[in-house]
Amino acid sequence: MTTKRTGYPGGRINGVANRIGPHRLLSMMQHVLVEKFGKQWGDYDPVVQLALIGCDTTNPVDIRLVAHSRVAKYIHAELKQIELTGEDGAPIQFQMALADRLVQVIEHKS
Repeated sequence: MTTKRTGYPGGRINGVANRIGPHRLLSMMQHVLVEKFGKQWGDYDPVVQLALIGCDTTNPVDIRLVAHSRVAKYIHAELKQIELTGEDGAPIQFQMALADRLVQVIEHKS
């Protein structure tokens, strides 16, 4: 005697709980953090706090640089890397006529 299963063949057995996906888990964690610390810290925003650390001139430069680099990804979109090539895939050739002329003027005055 065989029993007929409902749903997809080889699917989940009746009575097994739903699995918590990563998005739902993150949402649950955020909810718990807001519930736990929201009353203590009020309108705490870690991005704003990083910006304040970066702008505080009493902090060392390396700490300020790290704070600014971490908060920047929330302010600006990340730039994508592109490759520039010249004709037929050859390297790009730059002409620095103005810079060469300035060097000649400076050397001539010396």
